[in-house]
Amino acid sequence: MQNNTKIAILLATYNAEKYLAEQIDSIVNQTYADWTLYIQDDGSKDATCAIIDDYARRYPEKIIHVDLGLSRQGCCGNFMTLLNVVESPYYMFCDQDDVWIPEKIALSLAKITELETTYGVEHPILIHTDRTFVRENLSVFQQSEWNPRNLPEKRIQKKIKALEVPGILGIYNICAGNTMCFNHAVKEISFPYLNIRVHDSNVAMAVANRGGVIEPLMRSTVLYRIHSGQTCGVKKESIGRKLLKLPKVLDNNLRGYHIWKLYGYGCFFRYLYYRIKYFLILKLN
Repeated sequence: MQNNTKIAILLATYNAEKYLAEQIDSIVNQTYADWTLYIQDDGSKDATCAIIDDYARRYPEKIIHVDLGLSRQGCCGNFMTLLNVVESPYYMFCDQDDVWIPEKIALSLAKITELETTYGVEHPILIHTDRTFVRENLSVFQQSEWNPRNLPEKRIQKKIKALEVPGILGIYNICAGNTMCFNHAVKEISFPYLNIRVHDSNVAMAVANRGGVIEPLMRSTVLYRIHSGQTCGVKKESIGRKLLKLPKVLDNNLRGYHIWKLYGYGCFFRYLYYRIKYFLILKLN
């Protein structure tokens, strides 16, 4: 699919009827208008497809319901299929239950085009932004994911840059998919896709491993809704629940090491080094 606008927004849905209209409305109301929204559903059992079709009828030049006959790919497979089939100068991933601030596209595009004047459009460039955590009713409970304690911005920016290196991105992805904007050169190095890492992690690692540019934009551009129905993303849990999940946490870390090896990052001691480095950067900076 050839996108004839500047930005292809890729939205993967599954049982999204509760919040989808609010998200799409926040895209329609963006200050920057040269975009196309591509939505692919993953076999929803609710009214999600009816909502998508309604918006596609209302905005036929802006919103496309992608139906490739695929379903139950999972959240990450759905996003990567969209990325694979759409050709565009720039891309943004979009979650089904967030709300974008009106300037999100404009701010993201301005940042990435600024970097392209330095590195060139053929160089893989990915930018990512801060986000605000909100409850189901959009009431804010954490204004900034990156800087919840309101520390000096330069200190936070230095911390984020330290987390963008390949060794740490192989363990923890600071580049949230719903905050990303990246150019076509990034798409070209993001495949083949191994469906063992989250889509945004896969894209960020591809950029870091190929000598591309990853830059933070120190501004929140997304109201990131935390709720019990999320199919992927951050979930807030109590300490007690985390302790009950300790065996699963250990198992996930073991799996993380095997993935680390599969991506060619090195031995267990190198993995342990970056685990410790990540912890120190996250907790002490």
